[in-house]
Amino acid sequence: VQHMPASFTKPLAWRLDSLGELSIREAAGGDLLEPNHVLIAPGGKHLQVRRVGTSAKAVVRNGAPVSGHMPSADVLMKSVAETFGENCLGVIMTGMGRDGSDGCRAIRAAGGYVLGQDEASSDVYGMNKVAYAEGNVDRQFALREAAAVLTRHVRSRWALASRV
Repeated sequence: VQHMPASFTKPLAWRLDSLGELSIREAAGGDLLEPNHVLIAPGGKHLQVRRVGTSAKAVVRNGAPVSGHMPSADVLMKSVAETFGENCLGVIMTGMGRDGSDGCRAIRAAGGYVLGQDEASSDVYGMNKVAYAEGNVDRQFALREAAAVLTRHVRSRWALASRV
């Protein structure tokens, strides 16, 4: 979730898609969640995730702003917590306001894990600061370490799950 107007999220997705190895696009209702694919919430709409059979799909909807925003990180994170429970990894990064803190709390309450960008590497230590101060972040990370920290966490969770 990026707090941007509708006309900016699709170009953002195109630009990010051109820069790396992951497939990145603006989410549309019914999009299947797939490994190595990133969905960006469309500006002016909320993005949620819902289980459909053995798959998970994107739900894009209108609604009132939540935590002052639409799209709202809280809306997405709460739906991810409900869908994936203890298998959920939340990440909250730089941004103004408190959007995301309640979603981080929901992820942790469901048994998931939350990473938050640290103050030193944040342009605006706002959303991530609130989540951290409210006890909704398990570990902070520096932006330059983000890919390694995320990869390490996912691999360790995957290793634990495969032993069960």
